Formats: sequence, structure tokens, C-alpha cells
Amino acid sequence: MSELNLTGCVIANSNKTLKSLITYISAIEIENYFFVNRIPPQLGVFFDAAKNKTNLKRVSDIQADLEKELSQGMIGAPISLTVVLDGKPTLSLTGGAAKVTYDRASSFIVGEILILTAVLKSLGIKTPLFFI
Repeated sequence: MSELNLTGCVIANSNKTLKSLITYISAIEIENYFFVNRIPPQLGVFFDAAKNKTNLKRVSDIQADLEKELSQGMIGAPISLTVVLDGKPTLSLTGGAAKVTYDRASSFIVGEILILTAVLKSLGIKTPLFFI
């Protein structure tokens, strides 16, 4: 088991069954915290549907924008990804800070896949959507 910790700020909905952790990690570290080149079996049909010429063009456009910002020394908006932590992650709260401990093998990035793909392609990392 590859247990990891992420710290940040927790936002809970009113019935407190769903929680969101807001945290920041560098793009190059994404693959160290989450499985990025594996498609969850339950979501395979959605990933397959996303593999089309239109989305390939969108990924190329996003990648070009990101690389342009970097080459010009610009700081763009933070990238937001939705991650599902399956299994039994644990959450500990200390004041305004939160820490979630989870198994990397049970993590799936399920939101903003086109942005994730563009970032990974820019970094030379194998992507789950359009293989490089």
C-alpha cells in the first residue's frame, strides 16, 4: 500500500457526507500523488467517448496555452482537478487545516481530464486519454 498525505482546507456539504479538500501541488508532482495513466473501469465508457478529434484539438489548444504562459514567464490560473479517493481515506482536522491520508492505488482523477491530459503531455508523461 502506498499511503500518502495531502494537507489543505476542507469544505463539507450540509449533511457532511461529502467533503472536498482544497490543496495545491505542483504539476510535476501530480503523478506522485495520484494514478494518472489508469482509467477507472467504471468510467471506461466515458473516457472512450472523450477520445475524439474535437477533444484532441482541445487538448492541443490547452497545451499550447499552458506552454505559452510558461515560456513567457506568466502565471496562469491554478488548475483544478477532481479526484476520487476510493477505499478508506482518513481525514484529520487541526484548527483550519486538514490532512487526508489515502492509498495512492485507490485514487482516480475524474474531472478536468482534458486539462490533465494537456499538462501530462507537456511534461512527457503518459496520459489516460490520448497516448503520447
